[in-house]
Amino acid sequence: MIMKSRWCICALANNMKFFHVMVSNLTKNMKDMAWIVFNDDRLADKTQSIENELVNAGIRRYKVVKATKVNDEFKKLVEDPASVTEYRLSMCLLFLWHVEKHFKSWDNMLYVDDDVVFTPIADDIFEIEKCSFFTGDGFMKMAVKSEQYRLLTESMIEMFDDRFDANELSADYVSSCAFTINRSQFDFDKYEKQLVKFFNDPVVFDFMHRSRKATGFHTDEMFLSSFIHDCGLTDGDFGKMLAFIISKDDKIRDVTMNNWFKRKCLIHIGNTTWKNVTYDRLIANGLVNV
Repeated sequence: MIMKSRWCICALANNMKFFHVMVSNLTKNMKDMAWIVFNDDRLADKTQSIENELVNAGIRRYKVVKATKVNDEFKKLVEDPASVTEYRLSMCLLFLWHVEKHFKSWDNMLYVDDDVVFTPIADDIFEIEKCSFFTGDGFMKMAVKSEQYRLLTESMIEMFDDRFDANELSADYVSSCAFTINRSQFDFDKYEKQLVKFFNDPVVFDFMHRSRKATGFHTDEMFLSSFIHDCGLTDGDFGKMLAFIISKDDKIRDVTMNNWFKRKCLIHIGNTTWKNVTYDRLIANGLVNV
């Protein structure tokens, strides 16, 4: 494969089992790229473990960044620093801001959560060379329009100068598990401005504090979806590349798993309670290296 531009890969790594599977199944092109890996050291500092995984995978160019470092830098921009330090999903949004501030030698970026698995045809993702997102999360498309989310949805929309409604946001709702960013397309100045509004918004943090788990109400994805919609960056290409897994393990047939590895570049193991058993099946079926 001929690379037409400079690519980097960014990952959020907190679960070492999942991250190990990710980096154990890289193509040669991926090993040759620059990696920027973010770890939420507020949970546990995994820096050494991450570096060991990267080195053992044959990745020579890498940087591991701690969440506390990014949060400490960004919280200077907001009214209440606690809004950044207490937000458990801050890295899902601030990694892009940090990369633009400190790493500029790239044209295109592939971002992946640590529960994303690369397939043998993963290099096809590098043909996109534009901002591209997965928009197939049917559950969240419905949630955005529900009464439970109404105040949060309205608050997200009000952060932006160009108004849109819940139906439009629902149609363009994106998953933050994996996406590509083209640096020339993405307005980083606007992103910083909107991030400041997000972290200063009292409604967002009312919902965040009422959530029983970090991912409750998907406030990070709702912000990203609103930003992407407002910037007109939504397309349908990423859905062709990603298998988005949210079903219970026993609902997934072996033939389906095999087809993922033949037809998709990336597999997001997003089925929460059944993640570990799904990984175990991938390993038992010989579909991933460990």
